[in-house]
Amino acid sequence: VSCLIGGFGIYQLIAPRCSNTSHDVLFVTKYKEIGNVIMAIFIQALLHALLSRTSARKLLSARLQGFGLALREAFQALFDADVASMQAAVREASAELAVAKVLAPECDPKLRLYRGRKAPLKMDVCNGILSYAEQLVGQLAMLLVIAKDWVPNRAALNLSLEEDEDLEDTSCGILEMLKRCPSMASVRDNLLPDVAMLAAVLHGMIAASDRSAWQEQLRKPDEVYACTHLEGAGQLYKELAARCRNTSGVTPESQDDLTNDVRVRLTIAVWSLQNSAYHIGKIEEHCVKEATC
Repeated sequence: VSCLIGGFGIYQLIAPRCSNTSHDVLFVTKYKEIGNVIMAIFIQALLHALLSRTSARKLLSARLQGFGLALREAFQALFDADVASMQAAVREASAELAVAKVLAPECDPKLRLYRGRKAPLKMDVCNGILSYAEQLVGQLAMLLVIAKDWVPNRAALNLSLEEDEDLEDTSCGILEMLKRCPSMASVRDNLLPDVAMLAAVLHGMIAASDRSAWQEQLRKPDEVYACTHLEGAGQLYKELAARCRNTSGVTPESQDDLTNDVRVRLTIAVWSLQNSAYHIGKIEEHCVKEATC
């Protein structure tokens, strides 16, 4: 109790005592008062821990699991050239990630009253994963932008909510062109297994479940570094360039501006796929750091 009182900065209780009787009574009164406050805080914290069915760490784990599933659906829709499904999955992934970022500070081991049997969550690893996950969602959002027909700014047109919903987003054919490229199959075989692996690993790692269950799914550090560079991207650039040259009407001269230039959109698409592979590799790199500690 003395250590707690000193930690609360109760300078009156550590001040030099005098022989004054009234001072002794004041000292005893303050000591009892601070002791009661500390006991009340302890009881409140204990009741909160006992009555809380779900901890912040479990909630974070559930959100990351939902994020991983939505991420896998988004990439699956990307390779299937399904713009509508991809947009819905990206929105869900973004929403799950936003909640996870709010829950992450509550999982700081410094806020725990007792350690328990679970290993404490490394906040630097967790924050790094969330940061790269946010950038990964940004790359998917970029792919959505270049995959849809350009429309005027809806907010600038003062459209109502009902009118805005009536304007459906239609595909401009970019994802369909990517899908028809032979090297896109190699890109798909590289990215989809990695996304599925992250969906399983993130949930198990944050939940502090059996380490062997999710550690076995991780690759060696040198393999992770190699996967940050998207295999098949160079060949994909060549195939798209040849397709644009051989397709009538798909030239910069036939476009109104760079916003509708097919070749610019295709370049951004491959660039976003390369960045996605990099961010996935960095997330796995943080998981490997957690597994080796």
